[in-house]
Amino acid sequence: MTKTLEVSKAEYRQMKITLEQYRKNKSLLGFFEAHCENNSAEYEKLNKKVQMIESLIDLIGDEEIKKIIAFRYLKGQPHKITVLHFAGMYSDSTIDRRIITGITELIIAAKVTGNFEFLISS
Repeated sequence: MTKTLEVSKAEYRQMKITLEQYRKNKSLLGFFEAHCENNSAEYEKLNKKVQMIESLIDLIGDEEIKKIIAFRYLKGQPHKITVLHFAGMYSDSTIDRRIITGITELIIAAKVTGNFEFLISS
């Protein structure tokens, strides 16, 4: 009998914050690559986090959810712009539900792979 993985509100908030930091971390990587040593511990940690987020998003099975999550977090678009962008296809509440579903799937995938704690660490 398999146990279903549950996602707490705290885990959801932590993952949302991590996703919102993605663009900043990606920019910092570019700065490191242009101006600093690429083998520093901070560079390695940021690089691993960025790659892990990208890989986890690629694991989302529903292509529409994946597109919404990528637009919102990988491209760094505000919620309002995300809703406007997808408004022709979905209602506001459907977009919100898909964002919630996508973040939940990311948390579960991170837990299953043993990377959740690393992802949410500072």
